Amino acid sequence: MSSTTRVEVKEGEAKTLKVTVTQDDTALDVSTATFSFAVKKRYTDATPVISKTNSDFITTDAASGIIKIPLSSTDLAIQPFSYLADIKITFTASSIVKSQTFILEVKRAVT
Repeated sequence: MSSTTRVEVKEGEAKTLKVTVTQDDTALDVSTATFSFAVKKRYTDATPVISKTNSDFITTDAASGIIKIPLSSTDLAIQPFSYLADIKITFTASSIVKSQTFILEVKRAVT
């Protein structure tokens, strides 16, 4: 994902984000990696409004570079806003691949 990528979700509605991890335009086997995910209003915020750790990720297709981040209706029961989101992928203590920050756009639900 690039810094201009926007992912839209609805306020209070569960959503699973599907991400394909690539390196040089080729899917990267991430089956031995660990993951974390954070969503903040501002870069400088000390505490994320949404935070996920390795055990929260769905990694059944990780060998093909595909990971999924389930966001519950409780996770997304937050104020509509354009949040900053980031996924961190760690292969070893000395090897971290970090996606670029993207925008998680929480839209107001009409119903």
